[in-house]
Amino acid sequence: MSSIINNSNANSALVNTLESSDSMMNPNVYSTKEVYPTSATVWTKNQSSNGGTGDSQQLNFNLNKYGIIEQILLEYTKVTSANADTIPEGDIFNVVERVELLSGSRTTSILTGADLMAQFSNLTSSELGVINRTAIKSRGGSTTLNTTRHTYVLPLTFGFMEDINTQLNASFLEPLSIRVTWGVNTKYVTGTDATSTGIESGSCTLQVRYKSYPEQPTAQILASNYNQPELVQVSTRFYDENPQTFTYTDVNPSTGGALGYGGRSETINLRNTDCVEAFYVMVREIEGSGATLRYGPCEQITNLAFRGSGQDILNLTEGNLAYGALQENGFSTMGATANEVASSAVRLMDIGKIQVGLFENGGGGPLSNTLSLREINAPQITVSFNSKDGGAGTGQEKRYRVDIVENCTAIYSTSSAVGRLTLALSN
Repeated sequence: MSSIINNSNANSALVNTLESSDSMMNPNVYSTKEVYPTSATVWTKNQSSNGGTGDSQQLNFNLNKYGIIEQILLEYTKVTSANADTIPEGDIFNVVERVELLSGSRTTSILTGADLMAQFSNLTSSELGVINRTAIKSRGGSTTLNTTRHTYVLPLTFGFMEDINTQLNASFLEPLSIRVTWGVNTKYVTGTDATSTGIESGSCTLQVRYKSYPEQPTAQILASNYNQPELVQVSTRFYDENPQTFTYTDVNPSTGGALGYGGRSETINLRNTDCVEAFYVMVREIEGSGATLRYGPCEQITNLAFRGSGQDILNLTEGNLAYGALQENGFSTMGATANEVASSAVRLMDIGKIQVGLFENGGGGPLSNTLSLREINAPQITVSFNSKDGGAGTGQEKRYRVDIVENCTAIYSTSSAVGRLTLALSN
């Protein structure tokens, strides 16, 4: 019976053309798949070298020279001290203000709280599910326990670690370190007494996963990567535009009218001149001030417009934005979905994304495109969103913060002589 099909195909002009092309390959001609050299995987726990875990304080960690860094996990414990106290969902984005990767004493890459939200909004449900369980979901609310410890584990995935080819070789590079800057309100809890000691002293550690090769593969790595004065690598880094804050008062303060749900539109001028692979826009309500400052969930974005050099480059409605992550197959994928981190406390899926290239392998695939902002005159993004009711009474206000986070292409260089890692070119 197979001869009928094969004979029919043999008389097809299309089949004959395809099989005579250079692209023809028989999958049943055996060939060995790529094989990596075996390696040893080591996990090590790093205690802080100095600093503190209080509001607005910094904590420093020195990384060991144990091999190639595959993963960095930040772990800390928060303590609640009263019955029914709850640490709300997304608390980690307020607790961690900034995490810096330093080579020597120079900052090489930064992840801010807004960067982490943008990064996580790009993940699939299965990827985000792990982070939701260990770092984002709410904790506490017990009616039977008093003092309770809640452990958080946050992955620190810098651009270097999104591709196996650019993972940092800590054993060769000059000493690497991590610096964590805490938020201004790390003790925040809700509940009957609403009391917390914040981050437990001595509980904050780094769990670092290293890959170490035997002598021969290690010699090959050194000979191949560092046979020239410098090793040049293409990676990514986040750049945050200056956050903008906006205050809206009652529609009619003289009569005590409520602000009401209304469409707001704000234009943000872009100061960055790097090459951008994706823009992330988020709008959050500002809750409290000073030492009680918090940021609320991401608000619903109804429209994003990008303008530069006097022209409208794009204008995307909420429905258009949902299709922004275009894949090679012509269809779009979705990041943070409604069944993961979708409560009113975070809402990562309401982060607006403008992607200039194709989406592949969680953003860690080939560099499909990048957009240079350097020669675009007066670039700006206009974000439209729905504001909340300010409440009845004269002078009621709502304050909002707009963050624009840009995932940028960057070229890093490593000195073969001393292992110094530096940002070589960002445009």
